[in-house]
Amino acid sequence: MVIWLSGRKVEMADVNQKQLRYRTMILYLSNMLRPEEVQAMKFLCKDLIKAAQRDKIKDFLELITILEERKEISSENIKFLLYLLTNATKGRRDVFDAVHEYQPQDETVDATPEYPAQRDYTNPELRQPIELLKRKLGRDWRFFVRYLGVDDVEIDNLADAYPRDVKEQIHRAIKIYLNEKRERSSKQDLIDACKNVKRMDLARKLEADDFN
Repeated sequence: MVIWLSGRKVEMADVNQKQLRYRTMILYLSNMLRPEEVQAMKFLCKDLIKAAQRDKIKDFLELITILEERKEISSENIKFLLYLLTNATKGRRDVFDAVHEYQPQDETVDATPEYPAQRDYTNPELRQPIELLKRKLGRDWRFFVRYLGVDDVEIDNLADAYPRDVKEQIHRAIKIYLNEKRERSSKQDLIDACKNVKRMDLARKLEADDFN
C-alpha cells in the first residue's frame, strides 16, 4: 500500500506507526479546515514563506508540505502546527479533538508554544488607543495602516485571512506596525493616521485620551 508523506509516495511498510498517525491526522485536518482558516495559517507563516510563494499555496496540504520540507513540522514535532491551528481556528474544539484522536495525550504538546508571532512588540501606552481603533475604525483600516507603513501585500493577506472580521484585520495590521516601529511607535502616529484618512472624530478622541 502507498500513502503520501511530505509530498512523496511512500510504501506503508516504510512508515512507522507514529508517522502513520501523523499523516492520518494531517489528512483529516485538511478536510476540516475552512478556506479562511487556511488563509490565516498562510499569513501566520509570513516570516517563513515569502509572499509570492504563499500566494501560490492552494490548500492546507500544500502548506504542510512546504513546512515539512523546511523542518518546521514533522511527526516528531507538531508544536508549530498547533500554534497555527490555535491562532487560525481560534481554538475550534473539533479541530483539537482531531489532533488528540491521532496524537496520544502524552505526545501532544502545549497548543500555545512561544513562536515569533506570540512575542510581538507591545506598547502599554497604546493599548487603549488600539482598542478604540479596533472598535471604531471600520472599513477605513486599509488606508489607515498603509499610512503607518504596512505594505499592500500584508494588507491583502490580512483581508484574505480574516474576510469577515474587520476587528481582527485592524488588530493584526497594527501589530505589524508595532513590530516594525517598536519603541518608536506612538499615539501621535495613530493620530496622524486618523487625520490622513479624514477620521477627525477618532483623532480628537485620541488627542483627548477619550477611549469610550
